[in-house]
Amino acid sequence: YAIPHSNLAIRIWQGGMQPYEQFCLDFFDTKQCVPVNTPVDFELWDIPRPGVFSYGGKLISWEAAFHNEYIPAGEEKYSVPEGSHIALKRPGEETFLFQIPFYSTMFACPQAALS
Repeated sequence: YAIPHSNLAIRIWQGGMQPYEQFCLDFFDTKQCVPVNTPVDFELWDIPRPGVFSYGGKLISWEAAFHNEYIPAGEEKYSVPEGSHIALKRPGEETFLFQIPFYSTMFACPQAALS
């Protein structure tokens, strides 16, 4: 997702997270074609929705969750459940909303027993 009024985009990929029904995401500089760490004053927030598992708060990157004091440039990433609605908040700009895709899942249909 291209972030309005910015040379950054939100990049989303599977990252081996399909068994956990999650996707990875990070920030990507579209001019330099490189991933970047979360810019200062940018915050990602989960927007809770009925029927979709969510954290319902500010997202924390994997690196921050592991209390890494130094995160090499372009290495910061997040993971979120499929179908999540995310809000990017940044000073002086409207909140940017985007949705994480769903994996295609098969649901079992119960069948009534006939006697």
